[in-house]
Amino acid sequence: MKEICEKEGIKLHTSVRYSPESNGVAERTIGVLTNAVRAMLHNSRLPKFLWAEAFNAATYVHNRTLTKALGSHMPFEVLYGAKPDILHLRTFGAPCAIVKPKERLRKLDDRATMCFFVGYKYKGGGYRVWDPKKRVVVESRDILSFEDGLLPPTLGAA
Repeated sequence: MKEICEKEGIKLHTSVRYSPESNGVAERTIGVLTNAVRAMLHNSRLPKFLWAEAFNAATYVHNRTLTKALGSHMPFEVLYGAKPDILHLRTFGAPCAIVKPKERLRKLDDRATMCFFVGYKYKGGGYRVWDPKKRVVVESRDILSFEDGLLPPTLGAA
């Protein structure tokens, strides 16, 4: 392994077994993200089995926040050379509705499915939402978010 790293110009830093403290930045970042996940799940009152969705959402937001270690730049900005658009960010666990396209609706079909926001689709844009009736996470670009907790009277309760 040492030979491969040297050949590729990679500096290999080892740490003592069973001492995560010596991993520094990586362990701190994991700790920060884990605390964020705990708070997000608690605040949203969503089931704990959605912890992986919460972790992905926390990481997505973390990569779009300023970091002192990067000279007050965002990890996203350093990686892609441009500031990220953050207007699409939503509150984890907020009620939302997947709006069905008119072309797929029949006369008396429901026009939306009530769900809860749980994350971001990385490729192609869009969102990840949890459908509590089917107990599945669905990806969609067509959602209405009700972050203030109020649902429009035409959609009713979840």
